[in-house]
Amino acid sequence: RLAARHAIVEEPTTPLVAGSSPVLQVTGGQFPTLGGYVTTLPKAAARMVLVSPKGDPLLAQWQFGLGRAIAWTSDSEGRWTSGLNAWDRAGAFWAALVDWTLPPEEAPFQVRAQVEASTGHLAVEGEVQEGASLTARIVGPDFTATDVPLKATAPGQYEAQFPVDQQGSYLVQVVEHGPQGEQRTATGGLVVPYSPEYRQVGGDPGLLEQVAAITGGRVLRGPEEAFGPGLPPAYGDVPLAWWLLVAATLLLPLDIALRRLNLRPTEAMAWVAAARARMARPVGSSASPSSSNRPSGLRPLRKRPSCLCM
Repeated sequence: RLAARHAIVEEPTTPLVAGSSPVLQVTGGQFPTLGGYVTTLPKAAARMVLVSPKGDPLLAQWQFGLGRAIAWTSDSEGRWTSGLNAWDRAGAFWAALVDWTLPPEEAPFQVRAQVEASTGHLAVEGEVQEGASLTARIVGPDFTATDVPLKATAPGQYEAQFPVDQQGSYLVQVVEHGPQGEQRTATGGLVVPYSPEYRQVGGDPGLLEQVAAITGGRVLRGPEEAFGPGLPPAYGDVPLAWWLLVAATLLLPLDIALRRLNLRPTEAMAWVAAARARMARPVGSSASPSSSNRPSGLRPLRKRPSCLCM
């Protein structure tokens, strides 16, 4: 909607009062005509003070925590505010704008907020002027603002409740609207943590006893009992794929060698017998077995016909 309009409106504009503010106390209920302004949209938590006949913000104020901000969409050098600068109350108006952004010397109310069963409970203590009303603006974690009226529960004590359906920080701003349009404000806060079930800390011996009774086990009273005698054996599956893969890798070269040499069982036994005879020979003996002493079951490999059997 804002993108389809002109960013600047230059036409005679008469400000209209959209909300009460201490800034308006110095205007006497009247405000000069402006020559133009910059088109903007207000934030959800902002309080509109002056608007144009088209509903565009001219003056808005916002309090976030202890900080205050104010937005004036016209100018101050005279391009659109020549009539305002010539006004006899112009100096008091600009001073009121700056004064509102400064922190108050002392909060007129004491604000306390807490969560009870997914509901926010707000308690305010302080003296309210005669004929004034007291409201609280609650700004949620998603910056959605909700106005809640405060009801008197005792002299100088006011309370209200509001739904708390999100986790995060809530800003509470209590505003007193005086009979002459004056305002007094106080700010508080509320933090909603995780679900209350996460607040459970420590063990639950009762639940452990129930589980042990149902499953036929017993509760261990100390870490040393985890390795003590009397515990039932535990069984589990052991994967053999890795061990079988290692065995196959080690046996594959041996299988290839046996197929390549074409070694018969009788020849293998003759090789074993020869090796045993060589190991049994005295250490000082230097005689080497001649070809005539070679077992009859062995044949020179070079005389065999080449054959690759797979």
